[in-house]
Amino acid sequence: MVLVDSSIYIGLLRRGQDPVGEIARSFDITEIVGCSVVRCEVLRGIVRPKVKVHLASFFDLLVNVAIDHRVWRETEELA
Repeated sequence: MVLVDSSIYIGLLRRGQDPVGEIARSFDITEIVGCSVVRCEVLRGIVRPKVKVHLASFFDLLVNVAIDHRVWRETEELA
């Protein structure tokens, strides 16, 4: 399971690259998952409607990992 951080999507967009294509080349598409936080962070900064629709459609295809307080606590321990 691979949860790609929003900074990866944003970095690729800033370099004029298609995050969907780049991520699909790097990972088996069945391994990639999403979460609401990453989706929100990525989509809220996109101003071009076609790009936003493209990425939103990609996020819609991913298995969504629910992030609750327990996951955040576990994440705190990783730091």
